[in-house]
Amino acid sequence: NITKKDAIGLSGNHRAIFNIDEGTQDISEFIYNGRTQGDLNLDFAGSYGSVNGASWTEVGLHYGRVIIDNNQHFLKGGITLKAMLGANAAYATIRDFNFRFNDLDTIENLAGEVFYGHTENLINEGGYSPLSVAGFGMGVDLGFVYEWRPNYMRYKYNMDGEENLWRKDKEKYKLRIGVSLNDLGSIRFTKVPGSSDYSANVQNVGLDFFEGVENISDLTNRLNVLPGMTQVNTGNQSFNMDLPLALTTTIDWQIKDGWFLNVTPVIAFNQGTSDQQRLHTVNSITLVPRYEHPWFGAYMPISWNQLTSFNWGLSFRAGPIVFGSGSLFSWLIREHSYGADFFVGAKVPIPHRSPRDKDKDGVSDKRDNCKEVAGVWEFKGCPDTDLDGIPDATDECPFEAGPA
Repeated sequence: NITKKDAIGLSGNHRAIFNIDEGTQDISEFIYNGRTQGDLNLDFAGSYGSVNGASWTEVGLHYGRVIIDNNQHFLKGGITLKAMLGANAAYATIRDFNFRFNDLDTIENLAGEVFYGHTENLINEGGYSPLSVAGFGMGVDLGFVYEWRPNYMRYKYNMDGEENLWRKDKEKYKLRIGVSLNDLGSIRFTKVPGSSDYSANVQNVGLDFFEGVENISDLTNRLNVLPGMTQVNTGNQSFNMDLPLALTTTIDWQIKDGWFLNVTPVIAFNQGTSDQQRLHTVNSITLVPRYEHPWFGAYMPISWNQLTSFNWGLSFRAGPIVFGSGSLFSWLIREHSYGADFFVGAKVPIPHRSPRDKDKDGVSDKRDNCKEVAGVWEFKGCPDTDLDGIPDATDECPFEAGPA
């Protein structure tokens, strides 16, 4: 906090996302199982598919401010500016793809558009390194939170000469609504020389043409000399990878002290059949009943998303330890599971403490010179029973107002 209404923050993350989109079941089984006799009858005409992946390190500078605070209605907003160092990235998109075998050893026809590129460090010896730098970008997060506080007087207090202070150790809202737009921006990566976009019209090429291909570099060199594979956009020495833009809305209802019910839908952008290089998350909606205490929490997330469908989990927070699963019960009760997870973590909580005032005189214990007996702020918590401006300790008539 830098003022009572303004705060700043600094954060750092390393992130990696890999998306495979729009591929048909036939193509997926072909890639997974390898070519079989049944593939001679498969029709891949007009197919579309894309692969996009990237990893990067980001440093965020945060600013938040209270915009409205008129007791019953409270609104705050925040913005994060992120500088991103791209570690590595790759993309491949096929459009209007026609693919047919003559026999198990010969590609009779391969036609369509292929958009393809990657950073050079993907083919370096030593493998993946999060410390490598192959690109730079900027991003923005933006959000607002509104709170409805119909019982706000329960959370007000006077202390140390100040009036109408908020209890920072209590959630004061009955209903809270938050809206955020995350990951608006992109990273510009340097493309490895030789990787390019292609227009394909390949006829009767034996699969032995690709023998000896062991890595991405080998594949790039082989594609560049494949008859019928024509390079286009060869002058592009870089490419942009859009961040996984998403819109999140959260609605939180405080049923009674410590008991909450939350619903959070997430709309993920950058999906579909665009040729643009882009990362994305998945659409989802989550319902979470929970109990919160400064040193303990229990949560039961019930969710649905595009990838794993229905999930039902349980998690706990005990002091500095957080552990649980977002799919514990759904994994146990379903015949077919599309995903499972477990998490454990540790963090050092620094919760706000309730105001300490042992004698209830409106003077905090840390500033009260007479902690065992009620007094007044003017004399640092020591009493002035007759309120004549003379503390009882030096007042010869403490129960009768009079001059010094």
